[in-house]
Amino acid sequence: MLIPLSRSRTRTIPGGAGEPLALAQGSEPVSVDAVDSLCRVGTDPVLPGNDIEHVRVWLVDSQGENANPHYVLDQAARQVLRLREEGKRVLLHRLAGQSRTPAVAALYSCLATGTDSASASALNDLREALHAGWTLPYHPEMQEAVHELTAGYAAPGRAASERAVPSQDTAAGQRQELLDSEPVEPTQFVRRKDAVSRVRGMMLGLALGDTLGAAGGKLPDEGPLQAGVSTQLACFTAEGTIRAWVRGQLRGVCHPPSVVWHACSRWMALQGLEVERMRKRWADSAELWPDGWLARVPALAERRGSAPSTVKALSKIEQGSPTASRGCHALTRTLPVAVVHAAEGLGTSAELAREIAGLTHGDQAAQSATVHAVVLVGHCLTHADESAHNRRGGAREALRAGIRALVKSDGRLTGHELDQLETALQSAEAHPVEPGRLAKLAPDVTAPSALLGGLYVAASFPGRDQVAAALRFAARAPDGDSVACVTGALLGAAHGFEALPVDLVSRHELAWVLHRMAGDLFTQFADSPAGYEYSSGWDPYWSERYPGWCAITRQHRVEHARPGRSRTQPGTVRISQAPLLGQHPHQFVLPGLEYCGGPFTVLEYLAGQSERDHSPTTGEVLGLLEGEIVILRR
Repeated sequence: MLIPLSRSRTRTIPGGAGEPLALAQGSEPVSVDAVDSLCRVGTDPVLPGNDIEHVRVWLVDSQGENANPHYVLDQAARQVLRLREEGKRVLLHRLAGQSRTPAVAALYSCLATGTDSASASALNDLREALHAGWTLPYHPEMQEAVHELTAGYAAPGRAASERAVPSQDTAAGQRQELLDSEPVEPTQFVRRKDAVSRVRGMMLGLALGDTLGAAGGKLPDEGPLQAGVSTQLACFTAEGTIRAWVRGQLRGVCHPPSVVWHACSRWMALQGLEVERMRKRWADSAELWPDGWLARVPALAERRGSAPSTVKALSKIEQGSPTASRGCHALTRTLPVAVVHAAEGLGTSAELAREIAGLTHGDQAAQSATVHAVVLVGHCLTHADESAHNRRGGAREALRAGIRALVKSDGRLTGHELDQLETALQSAEAHPVEPGRLAKLAPDVTAPSALLGGLYVAASFPGRDQVAAALRFAARAPDGDSVACVTGALLGAAHGFEALPVDLVSRHELAWVLHRMAGDLFTQFADSPAGYEYSSGWDPYWSERYPGWCAITRQHRVEHARPGRSRTQPGTVRISQAPLLGQHPHQFVLPGLEYCGGPFTVLEYLAGQSERDHSPTTGEVLGLLEGEIVILRR
């Protein structure tokens, strides 16, 4: 069994040698016979108290830092193969498990099976398993080396130990075939010249729809246009998403829904709700909280409508107790996650959207509608815009492609949900712009109504020059703000912000905020301004604007430590920990250390470590403790 640390799911990939490889964490304690380290290690044992073989491979996940990446990746995979052929269970040691681990795991799969399809299958499975942590496409040198190596490994009739590293010329055609068979890579969207315009169109279209819908389509002739509550919440979802990816890239591990929970908590505090309890939970006494630049935007502190289910769930302070509501705000505030869909694919965005909706709304129909809306908006972001030449089918084609993607990829999509989506699209094609049909598809304030109503209106007005008319028609729905919100996000994503009505955008009080937030959301996925764990970014102020530590470190203060009984060594200090999922009320860390692993409830710090006057060498201490794989980091 191959166990990359810092992951919280289990995913089997081809392994050979009598046993599959898997990503595993959060299971029962697993004994290992060997460790293959792909990152820097100190002088201390990787697994203290275990006499096991330890292979060290120097592999850097920064572009241009490996003198011969093909050779290093090949040797790392062959070491795993050798250990597995000796019948040993191997721990593949890497802090984050986001780029080097999947690269080596995929190569091992190909070596063990002798087919390049095993590598492609392994990469696809690993991509789905590494939720919000798949960064291999950001390392093109490493990714290309994987494809070139697998082309040579797969030569028929040769033993694994005899398969050679191919030349670049002989591998080119096979590499392209592998690339074509894989899901869309992040760079394909973020490199498009119109990508940032579409992200801005999504955010501003959402806001215009929210405003028009709340006014029933009848806006004042002059003066600023006020933002609605869905727009406010969507701003914080976008900001929380950026923070989560900053955290994941700088520290290796993050649980994005928890960071979004913290973002929504800051919105609630700005609204003047549960301020003291929120501060006690999130802030140190000397800290300015709510933090972040959105906290300095006056309009985000104004009461602009109600979101009762969201407020009720957030009032519990700790996440994990959503309401049973089917309300529309589960969907409207989660729409910015469509950028994750466009940048990193359906597997990452669908589950993320479901989890973010589930923070406050426990109803399965609300969560499913949210996933479907995010996928549809994501396809509008990535679909080719035919309306540039006044063709009137661009948005409709994107919506049709999104529904097809759901059929293929969403295992939870029910026949009834599919029928509803297809009915809404077909109704728009056969009977567009009929108020009675809109009222039938979207009769109430629920998330499914917002989805179906928004889909019907967007497909009824698919042209680039029809956005303003679409928003005004959507505002006439029984719950106009949620339907128009979805409509605006869909059409803004399909056509870009230049297609939005200038007279309305120019008057919206959050136009600048949304424009900047959308641009930053795009930039985070396109260019990683804060950098990565071992490489600096190009913007030294990015991590100050979007501090990735916000839900991981500062609020986790040392409050309790006591001697505890341990099956490892006497004198172990046991620190009760709360997981990022927020299932427990108390959170603790050891002085000078922070945790950056997945969910765990008990962390045992090995005997003697707590008495040392310094943190562990290189900041990495790994242990299989109390049924969880744990990473401590300085």
